[in-house]
Amino acid sequence: MAQGTALSIRNLSKTFPGQRALQDFHIEVERGQIHALVGENGSGKSTFIKSLSGYHEPDPGAEIVVSGVKLAVPYAPPVARKHGIAFIHQDLGLVADLTVAENLALPRGFHTNAIGGINWRAERQDARKLLERFGHGEIDPDERLGNLPLATQTIIAVARALADDDEAHVIVLDEPTASMPHAEVERLLASVRDIAASGVGVIYVSHRLEEIFQLCDRVTAIRDGRNVGTHDVADLDYDSLVELIVGDSLIPFDPCDPGTVRDEVVVKFDGLSGGLVQKASGEIRAGEIVGVTGLLGSGSDDLGKLLFGAIQKRGGSLSIGGDSTPLKSPGHAMDRGISYVPGDRQREGIFRPLSLTDNAMLTDLRRFFRGGWRRRKPETEYARDLFQKLNVRPNDPDRPIYSLSGGNAQKVVLAKWLNLDPSFVIFDEPVQGIDIGAKTEVYNVIGRTAADGAAVMIVSTELDDIARLCHRILVMREGRVVAELTGADKNRARISELTY
Repeated sequence: MAQGTALSIRNLSKTFPGQRALQDFHIEVERGQIHALVGENGSGKSTFIKSLSGYHEPDPGAEIVVSGVKLAVPYAPPVARKHGIAFIHQDLGLVADLTVAENLALPRGFHTNAIGGINWRAERQDARKLLERFGHGEIDPDERLGNLPLATQTIIAVARALADDDEAHVIVLDEPTASMPHAEVERLLASVRDIAASGVGVIYVSHRLEEIFQLCDRVTAIRDGRNVGTHDVADLDYDSLVELIVGDSLIPFDPCDPGTVRDEVVVKFDGLSGGLVQKASGEIRAGEIVGVTGLLGSGSDDLGKLLFGAIQKRGGSLSIGGDSTPLKSPGHAMDRGISYVPGDRQREGIFRPLSLTDNAMLTDLRRFFRGGWRRRKPETEYARDLFQKLNVRPNDPDRPIYSLSGGNAQKVVLAKWLNLDPSFVIFDEPVQGIDIGAKTEVYNVIGRTAADGAAVMIVSTELDDIARLCHRILVMREGRVVAELTGADKNRARISELTY
Protein backbone atom coordinates (compact mmCIF):
# COMPACT_ATOMS: atom_id res chain seq x y z
CA MET A 1 0.00 0.00 0.00
CA ALA A 2 1.34 3.47 -0.88
CA GLN A 3 2.32 5.60 2.11
CA GLY A 4 0.86 8.94 3.16
CA THR A 5 -2.53 10.50 3.71
CA ALA A 6 -4.54 11.10 0.55
CA LEU A 7 -7.36 13.01 2.22
CA SER A 8 -7.83 14.52 5.67
CA ILE A 9 -11.06 16.26 6.62
CA ARG A 10 -11.81 17.89 9.98
CA ASN A 11 -14.62 20.05 11.39
CA LEU A 12 -16.82 19.63 8.31
CA SER A 13 -20.31 20.92 9.06
CA LYS A 14 -23.18 21.87 6.78
CA THR A 15 -26.37 23.60 7.89
CA PHE A 16 -29.52 23.89 5.81
CA PRO A 17 -32.56 25.90 6.96
CA GLY A 18 -33.91 24.03 9.97
CA GLN A 19 -31.44 21.15 9.68
CA ARG A 20 -27.77 20.48 10.41
CA ALA A 21 -26.86 17.80 7.89
CA LEU A 22 -23.19 17.48 8.91
CA GLN A 23 -21.79 18.05 12.40
CA ASP A 24 -18.01 18.36 12.81
CA PHE A 25 -17.50 15.40 10.49
CA HIS A 26 -13.98 14.05 10.15
CA ILE A 27 -12.32 11.32 8.09
CA GLU A 28 -8.81 10.35 6.97
CA VAL A 29 -8.09 8.22 3.92
CA GLU A 30 -4.61 6.85 3.27
CA ARG A 31 -3.08 6.47 -0.18
CA GLY A 32 -3.71 2.98 -1.52
CA GLN A 33 -6.50 2.41 0.99
CA ILE A 34 -10.12 1.48 0.27
CA HIS A 35 -12.11 3.27 2.95
CA ALA A 36 -15.83 2.50 3.23
CA LEU A 37 -18.36 5.15 4.18
CA VAL A 38 -21.58 3.64 5.51
CA GLY A 39 -24.80 5.02 6.97
CA GLU A 40 -28.54 4.91 6.62
CA ASN A 41 -30.34 7.08 4.08
CA GLY A 42 -30.48 10.59 5.51
CA SER A 43 -27.37 10.06 7.65
CA GLY A 44 -25.35 12.70 5.79
CA LYS A 45 -23.42 10.67 3.20
CA SER A 46 -24.72 12.63 0.20
CA THR A 47 -24.14 15.97 1.92
CA PHE A 48 -20.56 14.93 2.68
CA ILE A 49 -19.94 13.97 -0.96
CA LYS A 50 -21.45 17.21 -2.27
CA SER A 51 -19.43 19.26 0.23
CA LEU A 52 -16.20 17.50 -0.73
CA SER A 53 -16.94 18.01 -4.43
CA GLY A 54 -17.54 21.74 -4.00
CA TYR A 55 -21.24 21.52 -4.86
CA HIS A 56 -22.22 22.51 -1.28
CA GLU A 57 -20.49 25.30 0.63
CA PRO A 58 -19.60 23.99 4.12
CA ASP A 59 -20.10 26.02 7.28
CA PRO A 60 -17.05 28.10 8.33
CA GLY A 61 -14.23 26.21 10.00
CA ALA A 62 -13.92 23.17 7.74
CA GLU A 63 -10.43 21.88 6.99
CA ILE A 64 -9.81 19.78 3.86
CA VAL A 65 -6.28 18.61 3.05
CA VAL A 66 -5.46 16.60 -0.10
CA SER A 67 -2.05 14.89 -0.12
CA GLY A 68 -0.64 17.56 2.18
CA VAL A 69 -2.17 20.52 0.33
CA LYS A 70 -4.72 22.47 2.37
CA LEU A 71 -7.59 23.65 0.19
CA ALA A 72 -9.14 27.09 0.60
CA VAL A 73 -12.72 26.35 1.67
CA PRO A 74 -15.22 27.00 0.12
CA TYR A 75 -14.20 26.03 -3.39
CA ALA A 76 -15.92 25.23 -6.69
CA PRO A 77 -16.09 21.74 -8.28
CA PRO A 78 -13.24 22.51 -10.75
CA VAL A 79 -10.92 23.06 -7.76
CA ALA A 80 -11.69 19.57 -6.45
CA ARG A 81 -10.89 18.11 -9.87
CA LYS A 82 -7.70 20.18 -10.12
CA HIS A 83 -6.47 18.69 -6.83
CA GLY A 84 -7.11 15.13 -7.95
CA ILE A 85 -10.47 14.38 -6.31
CA ALA A 86 -12.76 12.39 -8.61
CA PHE A 87 -16.35 11.24 -8.14
CA ILE A 88 -18.34 8.37 -9.62
CA HIS A 89 -22.04 8.72 -8.89
CA GLN A 90 -24.87 6.22 -9.43
CA ASP A 91 -25.76 8.23 -12.53
CA LEU A 92 -22.49 7.69 -14.35
CA GLY A 93 -22.86 10.74 -16.57
CA LEU A 94 -22.16 8.73 -19.73
CA VAL A 95 -24.05 8.83 -23.04
CA ALA A 96 -25.42 5.43 -24.03
CA ASP A 97 -25.69 6.24 -27.76
CA LEU A 98 -22.05 7.33 -28.10
CA THR A 99 -19.05 5.03 -28.41
CA VAL A 100 -16.58 4.32 -25.63
CA ALA A 101 -14.00 6.61 -27.26
CA GLU A 102 -16.52 9.43 -27.66
CA ASN A 103 -17.55 9.18 -24.00
CA LEU A 104 -13.94 9.27 -22.86
CA ALA A 105 -13.26 12.36 -24.99
CA LEU A 106 -16.28 14.42 -23.93
CA PRO A 107 -14.81 16.17 -20.83
CA ARG A 108 -11.57 17.33 -22.52
CA GLY A 109 -12.82 17.87 -26.08
CA PHE A 110 -11.94 16.05 -29.30
CA HIS A 111 -8.67 15.95 -31.21
CA THR A 112 -8.95 17.71 -34.55
CA ASN A 113 -7.24 17.13 -37.88
CA ALA A 114 -5.75 19.63 -40.33
CA ILE A 115 -9.13 20.66 -41.73
CA GLY A 116 -10.84 21.04 -38.34
CA GLY A 117 -12.65 17.71 -38.28
CA ILE A 118 -12.43 15.13 -35.51
CA ASN A 119 -9.30 12.99 -35.63
CA TRP A 120 -10.93 9.64 -34.93
CA ARG A 121 -7.67 7.73 -35.16
CA ALA A 122 -6.18 9.84 -32.36
CA GLU A 123 -9.36 9.43 -30.29
CA ARG A 124 -9.21 5.64 -30.58
CA GLN A 125 -5.51 5.60 -29.69
CA ASP A 126 -6.08 7.77 -26.61
CA ALA A 127 -9.02 5.61 -25.54
CA ARG A 128 -6.97 2.41 -25.88
CA LYS A 129 -4.07 3.87 -23.89
CA LEU A 130 -6.39 5.03 -21.12
CA LEU A 131 -8.22 1.71 -20.89
CA GLU A 132 -4.92 -0.18 -20.89
CA ARG A 133 -3.69 2.07 -18.08
CA PHE A 134 -6.55 0.80 -15.96
CA GLY A 135 -6.07 -2.82 -17.00
CA HIS A 136 -8.99 -3.01 -19.43
CA GLY A 137 -7.41 -2.92 -22.85
CA GLU A 138 -9.92 -5.53 -24.00
CA ILE A 139 -12.70 -2.91 -24.18
CA ASP A 140 -13.35 -1.86 -27.79
CA PRO A 141 -13.19 1.97 -28.14
CA ASP A 142 -15.64 1.76 -31.07
CA GLU A 143 -18.31 -0.14 -29.13
CA ARG A 144 -21.54 1.72 -28.42
CA LEU A 145 -21.59 2.32 -24.67
CA GLY A 146 -25.20 1.20 -24.24
CA ASN A 147 -24.28 -2.28 -25.49
CA LEU A 148 -21.86 -2.84 -22.60
CA PRO A 149 -22.62 -4.34 -19.17
CA LEU A 150 -23.11 -1.90 -16.30
CA ALA A 151 -19.85 -2.97 -14.64
CA THR A 152 -17.93 -2.13 -17.83
CA GLN A 153 -19.70 1.23 -18.08
CA THR A 154 -18.70 2.00 -14.49
CA ILE A 155 -15.08 1.08 -15.24
CA ILE A 156 -15.18 3.48 -18.21
CA ALA A 157 -16.59 6.22 -15.96
CA VAL A 158 -13.75 5.63 -13.47
CA ALA A 159 -11.15 5.78 -16.26
CA ARG A 160 -12.65 9.01 -17.57
CA ALA A 161 -12.74 10.56 -14.09
CA LEU A 162 -9.04 9.85 -13.54
CA ALA A 163 -7.86 10.47 -17.12
CA ASP A 164 -6.58 14.02 -16.78
CA ASP A 165 -4.82 13.57 -13.45
CA ASP A 166 -1.05 13.19 -13.61
CA GLU A 167 -1.41 11.92 -10.07
CA ALA A 168 -4.95 11.16 -8.87
CA HIS A 169 -5.28 11.37 -5.11
CA VAL A 170 -8.82 10.38 -4.16
CA ILE A 171 -11.78 8.80 -5.92
CA VAL A 172 -15.24 8.59 -4.36
CA LEU A 173 -17.47 5.75 -5.58
CA ASP A 174 -21.09 6.35 -4.57
CA GLU A 175 -23.14 3.12 -4.58
CA PRO A 176 -21.41 1.83 -7.74
CA THR A 177 -23.06 -1.61 -7.58
CA ALA A 178 -26.57 -0.53 -6.52
CA SER A 179 -28.16 -1.50 -9.86
CA MET A 180 -25.54 -4.04 -10.91
CA PRO A 181 -26.22 -7.75 -11.45
CA HIS A 182 -24.37 -10.01 -9.03
CA ALA A 183 -22.15 -11.48 -11.75
CA GLU A 184 -20.80 -8.05 -12.74
CA VAL A 185 -19.94 -6.92 -9.22
CA GLU A 186 -16.75 -8.99 -8.94
CA ARG A 187 -15.32 -7.40 -12.08
CA LEU A 188 -15.86 -3.91 -10.73
CA LEU A 189 -14.45 -4.77 -7.30
CA ALA A 190 -11.30 -6.11 -8.97
CA SER A 191 -10.91 -2.77 -10.78
CA VAL A 192 -11.35 -0.86 -7.52
CA ARG A 193 -8.57 -2.95 -5.96
CA ASP A 194 -6.31 -2.14 -8.92
CA ILE A 195 -6.99 1.59 -8.54
CA ALA A 196 -6.12 1.46 -4.84
CA ALA A 197 -2.98 -0.56 -5.58
CA SER A 198 -1.81 2.29 -7.83
CA GLY A 199 -1.74 4.58 -4.80
CA VAL A 200 -5.12 6.30 -5.07
CA GLY A 201 -7.19 6.67 -1.90
CA VAL A 202 -10.68 5.23 -2.45
CA ILE A 203 -13.84 6.21 -0.57
CA TYR A 204 -16.38 3.45 -1.21
CA VAL A 205 -20.02 4.20 -0.35
CA SER A 206 -22.34 1.18 -0.28
CA HIS A 207 -25.37 -0.33 1.42
CA ARG A 208 -24.15 -3.81 0.48
CA LEU A 209 -22.31 -4.75 3.64
CA GLU A 210 -20.91 -7.96 2.17
CA GLU A 211 -18.94 -5.77 -0.26
CA ILE A 212 -17.47 -3.81 2.65
CA PHE A 213 -16.05 -6.99 4.17
CA GLN A 214 -14.92 -8.28 0.79
CA LEU A 215 -13.23 -5.11 -0.45
CA CYS A 216 -12.45 -2.46 2.14
CA ASP A 217 -9.56 -1.86 4.55
CA ARG A 218 -11.26 0.61 6.89
CA VAL A 219 -14.79 1.82 7.45
CA THR A 220 -16.30 5.03 8.80
CA ALA A 221 -19.94 5.13 9.88
CA ILE A 222 -21.91 8.36 9.64
CA ARG A 223 -25.08 8.89 11.67
CA ASP A 224 -27.00 12.16 12.08
CA GLY A 225 -24.18 13.91 10.23
CA ARG A 226 -21.45 12.78 12.65
CA ASN A 227 -18.59 10.32 12.42
CA VAL A 228 -19.70 7.72 14.97
CA GLY A 229 -16.71 5.45 14.50
CA THR A 230 -13.83 4.49 12.24
CA HIS A 231 -12.49 0.93 12.41
CA ASP A 232 -10.37 -1.57 10.57
CA VAL A 233 -12.84 -3.79 8.72
CA ALA A 234 -10.97 -6.86 9.99
CA ASP A 235 -11.96 -5.89 13.56
CA LEU A 236 -15.71 -5.97 12.82
CA ASP A 237 -18.31 -8.60 12.07
CA TYR A 238 -21.66 -8.14 10.36
CA ASP A 239 -23.64 -7.50 13.56
CA SER A 240 -21.15 -4.97 14.96
CA LEU A 241 -21.10 -3.07 11.67
CA VAL A 242 -24.89 -2.94 11.57
CA GLU A 243 -24.93 -1.67 15.16
CA LEU A 244 -22.42 1.02 14.20
CA ILE A 245 -24.66 2.14 11.32
CA VAL A 246 -28.06 2.19 13.05
CA GLY A 247 -26.95 2.93 16.62
CA ASP A 248 -28.42 -0.23 18.05
CA SER A 249 -28.42 -3.93 17.40
CA LEU A 250 -30.87 -4.55 14.58
CA ILE A 251 -33.25 -7.47 14.79
CA PRO A 252 -32.68 -9.34 11.51
CA PHE A 253 -35.60 -9.82 9.18
CA ASP A 254 -37.67 -12.88 9.91
CA PRO A 255 -36.69 -16.09 8.11
CA CYS A 256 -39.31 -17.96 6.13
CA ASP A 257 -41.87 -19.76 8.28
CA PRO A 258 -42.73 -23.21 6.89
CA GLY A 259 -46.05 -22.97 8.71
CA THR A 260 -47.39 -20.29 6.35
CA VAL A 261 -47.34 -22.56 3.28
CA ARG A 262 -50.79 -23.92 2.40
CA ASP A 263 -51.92 -26.69 0.10
CA GLU A 264 -53.60 -24.38 -2.42
CA VAL A 265 -51.56 -23.87 -5.61
CA VAL A 266 -52.04 -20.23 -6.65
CA VAL A 267 -49.60 -20.09 -9.58
CA LYS A 268 -48.68 -22.96 -11.88
CA PHE A 269 -46.67 -22.66 -15.09
CA ASP A 270 -45.50 -25.47 -17.33
CA GLY A 271 -43.16 -25.15 -20.33
CA LEU A 272 -43.68 -21.39 -20.21
CA SER A 273 -41.82 -19.35 -22.84
CA GLY A 274 -41.72 -15.63 -23.58
CA GLY A 275 -39.04 -12.94 -23.69
CA LEU A 276 -35.82 -14.62 -22.53
CA VAL A 277 -37.73 -17.39 -20.75
CA GLN A 278 -37.61 -20.84 -22.35
CA LYS A 279 -39.87 -23.69 -21.23
CA ALA A 280 -39.85 -22.77 -17.54
CA SER A 281 -41.95 -24.80 -15.13
CA GLY A 282 -42.90 -24.32 -11.50
CA GLU A 283 -45.64 -23.60 -9.01
CA ILE A 284 -46.19 -21.35 -5.99
CA ARG A 285 -48.59 -22.12 -3.17
CA ALA A 286 -50.57 -19.76 -0.98
CA GLY A 287 -48.38 -18.50 1.85
CA GLU A 288 -45.18 -19.55 0.09
CA ILE A 289 -42.23 -17.31 -0.81
CA VAL A 290 -40.29 -18.49 -3.86
CA GLY A 291 -37.05 -16.79 -4.89
CA VAL A 292 -35.92 -16.56 -8.51
CA THR A 293 -32.32 -15.69 -9.32
CA GLY A 294 -29.79 -15.87 -12.13
CA LEU A 295 -27.20 -13.89 -14.03
CA LEU A 296 -28.01 -10.96 -16.30
CA GLY A 297 -29.82 -12.39 -19.32
CA SER A 298 -30.78 -15.61 -17.51
CA GLY A 299 -34.48 -14.82 -17.87
CA SER A 300 -35.19 -14.31 -14.16
CA ASP A 301 -36.45 -10.72 -14.67
CA ASP A 302 -38.51 -11.77 -17.69
CA LEU A 303 -40.16 -14.59 -15.75
CA GLY A 304 -41.64 -12.08 -13.32
CA LYS A 305 -42.85 -9.86 -16.18
CA LEU A 306 -44.26 -12.88 -18.02
CA LEU A 307 -46.31 -13.85 -14.97
CA PHE A 308 -47.65 -10.27 -14.81
CA GLY A 309 -48.67 -10.05 -18.46
CA ALA A 310 -46.00 -7.42 -19.25
CA ILE A 311 -44.40 -9.92 -21.66
CA GLN A 312 -46.65 -12.09 -23.80
CA LYS A 313 -46.12 -15.82 -23.63
CA ARG A 314 -45.31 -17.62 -26.86
CA GLY A 315 -45.65 -21.13 -25.51
CA GLY A 316 -46.55 -23.28 -22.52
CA SER A 317 -49.34 -22.94 -19.99
CA LEU A 318 -50.00 -20.60 -17.08
CA SER A 319 -52.70 -20.98 -14.46
CA ILE A 320 -53.57 -18.38 -11.81
CA GLY A 321 -55.92 -19.63 -9.12
CA GLY A 322 -56.94 -22.50 -11.38
CA ASP A 323 -57.85 -20.15 -14.24
CA SER A 324 -55.81 -20.75 -17.43
CA THR A 325 -57.17 -17.73 -19.33
CA PRO A 326 -54.15 -16.04 -21.01
CA LEU A 327 -52.93 -12.78 -19.44
CA LYS A 328 -53.40 -10.14 -22.12
CA SER A 329 -51.84 -7.22 -20.24
CA PRO A 330 -50.73 -6.02 -16.78
CA GLY A 331 -54.21 -4.56 -16.29
CA HIS A 332 -55.70 -7.97 -16.95
CA ALA A 333 -53.23 -9.47 -14.46
CA MET A 334 -54.27 -6.93 -11.82
CA ASP A 335 -57.91 -7.89 -12.36
CA ARG A 336 -56.84 -11.49 -11.70
CA GLY A 337 -55.33 -10.56 -8.32
CA ILE A 338 -51.66 -10.19 -9.36
CA SER A 339 -49.43 -7.35 -8.19
CA TYR A 340 -45.95 -6.54 -9.49
CA VAL A 341 -43.47 -4.39 -7.54
CA PRO A 342 -40.94 -3.25 -10.18
CA GLY A 343 -37.18 -3.29 -9.73
CA ASP A 344 -36.53 0.18 -11.16
CA ARG A 345 -38.25 2.27 -8.52
CA GLN A 346 -37.43 5.66 -10.06
CA ARG A 347 -38.57 4.85 -13.61
CA GLU A 348 -41.34 2.31 -13.06
CA GLY A 349 -42.40 2.56 -9.42
CA ILE A 350 -43.16 6.19 -8.67
CA PHE A 351 -44.28 9.47 -10.22
CA ARG A 352 -41.80 11.88 -8.66
CA PRO A 353 -43.86 15.12 -8.70
CA LEU A 354 -46.93 13.46 -7.14
CA SER A 355 -47.70 13.12 -3.44
CA LEU A 356 -47.40 9.96 -1.37
CA THR A 357 -51.19 9.53 -1.53
CA ASP A 358 -51.39 10.01 -5.29
CA ASN A 359 -48.62 7.45 -5.82
CA ALA A 360 -50.11 4.90 -3.43
CA MET A 361 -53.61 5.09 -4.94
CA LEU A 362 -52.62 4.86 -8.62
CA THR A 363 -53.47 1.16 -8.74
CA ASP A 364 -56.94 1.70 -7.25
CA LEU A 365 -58.22 5.10 -8.37
CA ARG A 366 -61.84 3.97 -8.36
CA ARG A 367 -61.89 3.28 -4.61
CA PHE A 368 -62.58 6.92 -3.64
CA PHE A 369 -64.45 8.21 -6.68
CA ARG A 370 -68.17 8.83 -6.27
CA GLY A 371 -70.33 10.37 -8.99
CA GLY A 372 -67.25 11.53 -10.87
CA TRP A 373 -65.76 13.27 -7.81
CA ARG A 374 -62.63 12.24 -5.97
CA ARG A 375 -63.21 12.05 -2.19
CA ARG A 376 -59.91 13.49 -0.98
CA LYS A 377 -60.41 13.40 2.79
CA PRO A 378 -61.22 9.68 3.18
CA GLU A 379 -58.58 8.84 0.57
CA THR A 380 -55.93 10.73 2.53
CA GLU A 381 -56.90 9.01 5.79
CA TYR A 382 -56.86 5.62 4.08
CA ALA A 383 -53.39 6.35 2.71
CA ARG A 384 -52.20 7.54 6.12
CA ASP A 385 -53.28 4.20 7.62
CA LEU A 386 -51.43 2.32 4.87
CA PHE A 387 -48.26 4.31 5.52
CA GLN A 388 -48.59 3.76 9.27
CA LYS A 389 -48.69 -0.01 8.77
CA LEU A 390 -45.58 0.14 6.59
CA ASN A 391 -43.77 2.65 8.85
CA VAL A 392 -43.33 5.25 6.09
CA ARG A 393 -41.39 8.20 7.52
CA PRO A 394 -42.53 10.93 7.52
CA ASN A 395 -46.16 9.84 7.36
CA ASP A 396 -47.31 12.93 5.48
CA PRO A 397 -49.74 11.89 2.72
CA ASP A 398 -49.47 15.25 0.92
CA ARG A 399 -45.67 15.27 0.80
CA PRO A 400 -44.09 14.87 -2.69
CA ILE A 401 -42.56 11.42 -2.99
CA TYR A 402 -39.28 12.73 -4.44
CA SER A 403 -38.48 14.17 -0.98
CA LEU A 404 -38.39 10.71 0.66
CA SER A 405 -35.35 8.49 1.14
CA GLY A 406 -35.08 5.45 -1.11
CA GLY A 407 -36.28 3.08 1.60
CA ASN A 408 -39.38 5.12 2.43
CA ALA A 409 -40.20 5.65 -1.25
CA GLN A 410 -39.99 1.87 -1.70
CA LYS A 411 -42.50 1.39 1.14
CA VAL A 412 -44.92 3.69 -0.70
CA VAL A 413 -44.47 1.51 -3.80
CA LEU A 414 -45.28 -1.53 -1.64
CA ALA A 415 -48.37 0.25 -0.33
CA LYS A 416 -49.51 0.94 -3.91
CA TRP A 417 -49.44 -2.74 -4.85
CA LEU A 418 -50.37 -4.43 -1.57
CA ASN A 419 -53.40 -2.18 -1.16
CA LEU A 420 -55.06 -4.35 -3.84
CA ASP A 421 -55.09 -7.38 -1.50
CA PRO A 422 -53.48 -9.54 -4.21
CA SER A 423 -53.42 -13.32 -4.18
CA PHE A 424 -50.04 -13.34 -5.97
CA VAL A 425 -47.28 -10.72 -5.59
CA ILE A 426 -44.09 -10.49 -7.66
CA PHE A 427 -41.26 -8.45 -6.09
CA ASP A 428 -38.45 -7.54 -8.50
CA GLU A 429 -35.25 -6.56 -6.61
CA PRO A 430 -37.30 -5.16 -3.70
CA VAL A 431 -34.35 -3.81 -1.65
CA GLN A 432 -32.21 -2.36 -4.44
CA GLY A 433 -30.49 0.83 -3.29
CA ILE A 434 -32.05 1.06 0.20
CA ASP A 435 -30.28 1.04 3.56
CA ILE A 436 -30.00 -1.82 6.05
CA GLY A 437 -32.83 -0.63 8.31
CA ALA A 438 -35.34 -0.12 5.48
CA LYS A 439 -34.26 -3.41 3.94
CA THR A 440 -35.24 -5.31 7.08
CA GLU A 441 -38.62 -3.56 7.17
CA VAL A 442 -39.32 -4.35 3.50
CA TYR A 443 -38.44 -8.03 3.98
CA ASN A 444 -40.70 -8.25 7.02
CA VAL A 445 -43.56 -6.76 4.96
CA ILE A 446 -42.96 -9.48 2.36
CA GLY A 447 -43.02 -12.12 5.09
CA ARG A 448 -46.33 -10.78 6.45
CA THR A 449 -47.78 -10.75 2.93
CA ALA A 450 -47.10 -14.48 2.65
CA ALA A 451 -48.38 -15.11 6.19
CA ASP A 452 -51.66 -13.44 5.16
CA GLY A 453 -52.06 -16.07 2.44
CA ALA A 454 -50.62 -14.55 -0.73
CA ALA A 455 -48.29 -16.47 -3.02
CA VAL A 456 -45.03 -14.52 -3.29
CA MET A 457 -42.23 -14.49 -5.87
CA ILE A 458 -39.01 -12.54 -5.25
CA VAL A 459 -36.71 -11.93 -8.22
CA SER A 460 -33.41 -10.98 -6.63
CA THR A 461 -29.62 -11.11 -6.81
CA GLU A 462 -29.32 -10.63 -3.01
CA LEU A 463 -28.35 -14.27 -2.54
CA ASP A 464 -27.86 -14.35 1.24
CA ASP A 465 -31.17 -12.58 1.75
CA ILE A 466 -33.31 -14.83 -0.43
CA ALA A 467 -31.67 -17.89 1.12
CA ARG A 468 -33.02 -16.72 4.49
CA LEU A 469 -36.37 -15.32 3.33
CA CYS A 470 -37.59 -17.85 0.75
CA HIS A 471 -39.05 -21.33 1.18
CA ARG A 472 -37.66 -22.38 -2.20
CA ILE A 473 -35.28 -20.85 -4.76
CA LEU A 474 -35.47 -21.33 -8.53
CA VAL A 475 -32.12 -20.81 -10.27
CA MET A 476 -32.29 -19.75 -13.92
CA ARG A 477 -29.67 -20.00 -16.64
CA GLU A 478 -30.08 -19.25 -20.36
CA GLY A 479 -33.83 -18.83 -19.97
CA ARG A 480 -34.46 -22.13 -18.19
CA VAL A 481 -35.06 -23.12 -14.59
CA VAL A 482 -32.01 -25.32 -13.99
CA ALA A 483 -32.44 -26.03 -10.28
CA GLU A 484 -34.84 -25.79 -7.37
CA LEU A 485 -33.16 -25.39 -3.98
CA THR A 486 -34.62 -26.07 -0.55
CA GLY A 487 -33.31 -26.61 2.96
CA ALA A 488 -29.53 -26.64 3.43
CA ASP A 489 -28.97 -26.22 -0.33
CA LYS A 490 -30.28 -22.65 -0.09
CA ASN A 491 -26.93 -20.93 0.35
CA ARG A 492 -24.83 -18.40 -1.56
CA ALA A 493 -22.15 -20.87 -2.63
CA ARG A 494 -24.62 -23.38 -4.07
CA ILE A 495 -26.68 -20.69 -5.83
CA SER A 496 -23.57 -19.10 -7.36
CA GLU A 497 -22.32 -22.48 -8.53
CA LEU A 498 -25.58 -23.16 -10.36
CA THR A 499 -25.89 -19.76 -12.05
CA TYR A 500 -22.78 -20.28 -14.23
